[in-house]
Amino acid sequence: PKRYRRPVTRFSDGHQTQEQMWKMFAKISRRHADIPILGKVMLARAMAITKSKHSSIGPGWSLPNSYKDTSSAVDSAAWQEARANEFKNFHDMKVWQECISPDRKVRILPIAEVYDVKHGKDGKPIKRKYRICAKGFLQVKGVDFFSSCAPVIDADVLRMCYAVAAELQLEVEQFDFTAAFLNAPSDVEVYTELPPGYVPKMKAPKGKRILLRLLKAIYGVRQAARLFYKLLSADLIQLGFSKSRSSPCLYQKYYGSKKNIALLVIHVDDGSYFAKHREIILKDLETLSRKCKLSHEPLNWHVGLRTSRNEESIHVSCDAYIDHCAKRFGIVDKKPRTLPAVKAPESYDGNSVCKKRFQQVLGCLMYAANSCRPDICVITNMLASMLANPSEDHLEMAENTLSYLYKTKHLGLLFKRKGLEGRSDCAIIKQMKLTGYFDSDWAGDPDCRHSRSGNLLYFNDCLIHWKSKLQKLVSFSVFQSETISGCQLYKCTKFAKKIVADILGVKEGPRDIL
Repeated sequence: PKRYRRPVTRFSDGHQTQEQMWKMFAKISRRHADIPILGKVMLARAMAITKSKHSSIGPGWSLPNSYKDTSSAVDSAAWQEARANEFKNFHDMKVWQECISPDRKVRILPIAEVYDVKHGKDGKPIKRKYRICAKGFLQVKGVDFFSSCAPVIDADVLRMCYAVAAELQLEVEQFDFTAAFLNAPSDVEVYTELPPGYVPKMKAPKGKRILLRLLKAIYGVRQAARLFYKLLSADLIQLGFSKSRSSPCLYQKYYGSKKNIALLVIHVDDGSYFAKHREIILKDLETLSRKCKLSHEPLNWHVGLRTSRNEESIHVSCDAYIDHCAKRFGIVDKKPRTLPAVKAPESYDGNSVCKKRFQQVLGCLMYAANSCRPDICVITNMLASMLANPSEDHLEMAENTLSYLYKTKHLGLLFKRKGLEGRSDCAIIKQMKLTGYFDSDWAGDPDCRHSRSGNLLYFNDCLIHWKSKLQKLVSFSVFQSETISGCQLYKCTKFAKKIVADILGVKEGPRDIL
């Protein structure tokens, strides 16, 4: 007869507890006691998993994994306060309503807790964040939600706003919405389980249980970001802003007899407000805060990038992020590099033994290359083609590039004022020119003989777009490869001209802008 096995107790998401994983590893190590190496490896993995229930971030700071772990954390009182603040936000904003499970069959979403620590511009922890999230991946389209698409600001558009702000000497205020998604009303009927540690006020009758019906969209729900964007967009239009037709997260309006311009960009629950008069900024943000609670301060740290400015320029860098990556991968004590790379990577046919670490390092390089470090764009793009089967030489090249970033972490993008003159902001923006450069290496890839395109786009002599990309076609001549590269630049330039037209409030951008 088949032997009966006791079922394994698991979490609601299917993962085993740490104690169960320890028993499993210990059992395997005892079973293979005659193989010392395997036993040591399994024991080391078990110790690594059960080493600590919460990871340490710094003196007096910890990062729990669950509600039970908060009681044994060094900063238990602080985490309890963070949980209390989150529950208070849910109560004040009337996010959910207790109810008895309905008679009809409904989908009940499990609850997941998220513990995180927010870091400041110097990389040090400054705030504990606790979020109650629904496991929205269980939702079914057409039943629990209808659309989940929510736009974010394009990086090129944000850089164009920085260039405009530097030339017009605009004041820039960054703002952040508190519990952003909790402001958006839910558009469908959604039920969730009770969060850990939550004590319901209702008592369930026999055969029933207490559920929470969502009146607002919470984190994790598939349509939460879209609902908040629609709510915020309607509020901004009521303040007199006009939405860009080419970038739905860019808003503009003119004030003061239409001589002064105000720009506002949105990235999920973060935003930046550009205007020449600070009182206009504070007035609009105060009106906006009556509907959605927010905090604001002068621009210094936006979308994960350090932003410093003076009267003549704006400087954007990611030094804190580079510091974090260097410490994570042990690059701090490595010999610093003066160049990102000295040769192009070659393909590898063997079995990769460093695939995971290579992918992690390359992911960090890609973020830096796409945000504010165009100097590593080419080598990062070349290394990305080796992502499926990297060699140790590829890993060393990626780490050397990260070492170069660490040595030059103070470098970044500079948006400088040229001193253009005009009667109004609109007249000055019309004088700001777009300048593009493109090039290609004919059959530069030794494996597939494809050419590599490279292009740069400047707005008022400020770099706003860069790209290095392997062409999809095999070019038969230098002229063909250069034509393909120029076509790629033209597409970016066409988009930039549409953004300028939206900022000016006209249908087409100036013809002599390029």
